[in-house]
Amino acid sequence: MQETSVDCTNLADFVKAKSELRNLFQDLGKHADNITGMLQENFKFYDSDKKEQILDHLKSYSRRIESIASVLARKCLKVVFFGRTSNGKSAVINAMLQQRILPSAMGHTTSCFCRVAATEESMSYVCLDGNSERWEIQCLNQFANAHSKQCLDARALLHVNLPKTGNCGYLLQNDVVLIDTPGVDVTAQLDDCIDRYCLDADVFVLVLNAESTLSRVEQQFFTDVGQKLSKPNLFILNNRWDVASSQEPEIEQLVREQHTERCLELLGVGIGGEGRGVGEAMQRIFYVSALEALQIRLGVKKSLSQDTELRFEEFQQFEKEFANCITAKSAMRTKFANHCLSAQEMLEELDIILMNLQSDLTELTMESFLRKTLLAASLKCRELQIMQRQQELNSKVEQLTEAAQQLGVQVLNEQISRLTTWVQDFRMPFPNSSQHHHHQQHHQDMRQLRHYQSSLGNHLEQMMMSQVLEQLSARLQRKVSQLESEMLVEAQVSSSPPPPFQVNYFVDFQGLSSDFQPDLEFRFSWGISAIWQRIQGKILMPPPMTQATTNGLKRQVLLISDNASMGATLVFGSILYYTLGWRSILGLGTVVSSIYFYENLSWSRLAQECSFKSQYVRFLQKRLRGRVQQTASSIGQQMQQHLKKSLGVYFTELAQNGKTIKDELETTEKQWKKLQKNDCTLKLHQTQGTQLAERLRIFQETYLMGHI
Repeated sequence: MQETSVDCTNLADFVKAKSELRNLFQDLGKHADNITGMLQENFKFYDSDKKEQILDHLKSYSRRIESIASVLARKCLKVVFFGRTSNGKSAVINAMLQQRILPSAMGHTTSCFCRVAATEESMSYVCLDGNSERWEIQCLNQFANAHSKQCLDARALLHVNLPKTGNCGYLLQNDVVLIDTPGVDVTAQLDDCIDRYCLDADVFVLVLNAESTLSRVEQQFFTDVGQKLSKPNLFILNNRWDVASSQEPEIEQLVREQHTERCLELLGVGIGGEGRGVGEAMQRIFYVSALEALQIRLGVKKSLSQDTELRFEEFQQFEKEFANCITAKSAMRTKFANHCLSAQEMLEELDIILMNLQSDLTELTMESFLRKTLLAASLKCRELQIMQRQQELNSKVEQLTEAAQQLGVQVLNEQISRLTTWVQDFRMPFPNSSQHHHHQQHHQDMRQLRHYQSSLGNHLEQMMMSQVLEQLSARLQRKVSQLESEMLVEAQVSSSPPPPFQVNYFVDFQGLSSDFQPDLEFRFSWGISAIWQRIQGKILMPPPMTQATTNGLKRQVLLISDNASMGATLVFGSILYYTLGWRSILGLGTVVSSIYFYENLSWSRLAQECSFKSQYVRFLQKRLRGRVQQTASSIGQQMQQHLKKSLGVYFTELAQNGKTIKDELETTEKQWKKLQKNDCTLKLHQTQGTQLAERLRIFQETYLMGHI
C-alpha cells in the first residue's frame, strides 16, 4: 500500500507573504486604535450609549487584530488536535508520526498539553515549558500518562522534540507544531489553558468518537475561534469507526449520515461565517480508525479486511489533505486565507462604523450650522431692536421730562396762589410796632417783628414744600412707574425693581425774604401818598430802573407826601374855598376829617398784622413766580436723571441677554468648526480604510488566488 508523499517547495514567497500580511494587520490595528482615539477625544458631544457600543466593538476588533498579528508573527505552523477525553487524539498523532510516541490507551490517558515539534538535534527529548532541563523521550510516558503516578498537572505544557531525520520528518519539516490536548471535558479549570495553547492555531483537527456526537463545549470553542480570530481551518475525524462498522450496515449508514449532518453544520453555519460548499466541506470530514492505521504501519496488523482497508485509505486521504494544507504550496491558504477574510470583514465593519459616524456627524454639523445661523441672525436683529428701542425710550424720556416741567409750572403756580390762604392759618401774636416808642423800644419791636416774619416764613415754607411734593410726586411717579414696568417686562429683569421716583423740592423763604421791608405806618386812604400809590399802580416804571432804585424812589415820594400832606390839604382847601365857598369846604373837610379819624382809630395791631401778612405774601409770590421756570426745569432734570438710571439698568439687562446669545453663538461656532474638523478626520480614516482594503485585495490576488 503506497504511503503519502509530500512536495516541498520554496518557502520564500510564504515568508514574504507572511511579512506583508503581518504589516497589514499592524496597520489595521493602528487604524482601529486611531478610530477609537478619535471617538474618545473628539466625539464627546456624541450620544453616550451609542458611543459606548461603538467603543466596545472597536475594542473587540483591536483584541482580535492583536491576536491575529501574534499568530502571523509566529514562525511555525500550529496544528491543534482537539476533542473530548478518550476520543483518540493521541492515537491520531501517533498514526501520523508512524510510531507510538504519545501515550494512548483506553479511558483518560493524556494528562497534560503536549507540544510535538521537530528539532535539528539527532536525539529525541522532552522538557517542560519554561524549563531548560531535558529528559529522554522515554520519560514522556511518565509525565504525560494520566495513569502514571508522576504525571504532570493538566495545565502543564510538555515539549516533545523529535529529530527531522526520523520517520516523522516529512510531517514536521515545514516548521509544523502539533498540540495534543488532555481533553476539553477533563476539568473546567482548563478553559484558560485551552484558550492560551489552542485558540490561535493555524489548523484544527477535531477528533470525535463514532459512538457519540458533537458536544456543546466543542461547538462553543470553534465559535469562539471564529469570533476572536478568524474562521478556523478545520479537519474533522470521526475516530473509532471500526466500532461503528461492527454494527449492522443500515445502522452504520444512519450513524454516518447523522455525524455528517452535524459536521457540515459545524463547518458551515456553526462557525458563524459563510458556509463552504458541501463538496468542499465533505473533503474535511473523515471516518477512520487511528488505532488500526497505527497497527498497520507498525506491522502489528497484517491481515486486513475490506472495511479496514477502506478506513485506512480514508485515513491516508486525510493525511494527504492535511499534508497539502501544511506544505508551502498550500500554506498560503492555510495560514492566510481565513485571516484575510477576517481582515476584510473587520475593514467592512469599520467602514460601516465610519459611515454611520459620518452620517450622524453630517446631521450634527447641519444642525450646528443652522443653529449658528439662527443665533447670528437673532443677535443682529436684537441689536437693531435695541437701537430702535433706545431711540424710542430716549424720546419718551424727553417727553416725560417736558411733561414734568409743565406739570411743575402748573403745580408751583397753583401753590404760590395758595399762599394767601395758608398765611391766614398762621397763629402767632403780632408784635407792637408803634412809631411813638423811644429808640430802644423801637429796636426791640423790630427784633420781635423779624422773629414773627421768620416764623411766618417757616410756616409758609413747610406748607409750600409739602403741597408741591404731594401734588408732583404722585403724578410723576405714576408716569415713571408705567415706563419702568414696561422696560422691566421687556428686559425680563429678575432682580428687584428700582426705587420709586421722589421729587427733591426745597424752597428757602428766609433767603427769599431777606430784603423784605414791611411798611406798617398809618396811611390815610385819601391822603396824597395813598392817591400817589394808586396812581403808581396804574403807571409802569421805566425799564432801566432797578428794583432797589424804584423802592428808594417810592420811599422818598411817600416821605415827601406825608410831610406835605397837611400843607397840600390847606392849599387845596384854599382853592376850593374860592371855587365852592366856605360852606362846601366845611362840609367836605368834616367828611374827610371823619374818615381820617376813623381810619386812624382802626389802625390797630390786628390791622397791622393783616397788612404785614398781605405785604409778605405779595413779596414772596413775586419772588417765587420769578423762579417757577427754573424750579420746574430742576424737577424735569430730576426725572430725567432717574429715568436715565432706569434706562441704564434696562439696557444692561438687554446687553446681558445679548451676551448670553453671543456666548451661545461663540460656543455653537466652536462646535461647528470642531465638527468640520472631525469630518475631515473621519474622511482621512475612511481613506486609510480604503487604502488598507486595496492592500488586502492586492495581497489576495498576489498570494492566494494561485493557491486556491
